[in-house]
Amino acid sequence: EDLRAQLRGYSLAGVRYLVVPRGMDLNRAITTEDDRFPLVYDREVFVYENPAAFPRAFVVPRWESAPDATTARQRALSPAFDPRTTAAIEDGTAGAGGDGTVTIVEYRATQVRLSVDMAGPGLVVLTDTYYPGWTARVDGRGSRIHRVDGLFRGVFVDKGKHEITMRFLPAIQVWGLAISGVSF
Repeated sequence: EDLRAQLRGYSLAGVRYLVVPRGMDLNRAITTEDDRFPLVYDREVFVYENPAAFPRAFVVPRWESAPDATTARQRALSPAFDPRTTAAIEDGTAGAGGDGTVTIVEYRATQVRLSVDMAGPGLVVLTDTYYPGWTARVDGRGSRIHRVDGLFRGVFVDKGKHEITMRFLPAIQVWGLAISGVSF
C-alpha cells in the first residue's frame, strides 16, 4: 500500500523495476488490469515491472515557475500535475515550446552525453539528481542546469539537433587542484 501511494514519485524518478520479498504480491488488491504490475522474475525474490516509469531522459514542452524545490516537488507529485508535459522549475520562468526526442549517447558517473532532436525550443530533463558541481554544455557552449520538479536536472535547448554534455566537477575538487598546483 505504501508503494502504491508513492508510485507517482517512483515512476517520475524512472524506477522501472520493483524488487520485493518473495510472497509479497503487489497485484493482490488490484481491481483493473491497467493497474497491474507485470511479474518479470519469480525466484528468490519477486521482480515486478513498473509500466508507468518515465524514461531516463525526456523533453518537456511546457514549464512553470516554482518558488523553491519543495514546492516544485509537491507540484510534480500532485495528481493534478502531468510531469510528462509540464515541469516545475525554480528560476521564475514559465513558458512553452516544442516536443522532441532524447537519446542517451554516453552515461558515466561523472559525465552524461545526450543527443536531442527538437521540434521547437524546449526543456530536456535527465532524471538524475540535481546537485551542485554539475555543468552543462549544449553543442560545446556553456548552458545553465535548472532544477526540475525539485529533484532533477534540466537544460533548455533550441529547435533542431543538439548534443548536451553534463559533467561533474565539484568546487572542492577545483580548489584542491588549484592549491596542489600552487604548492607544486
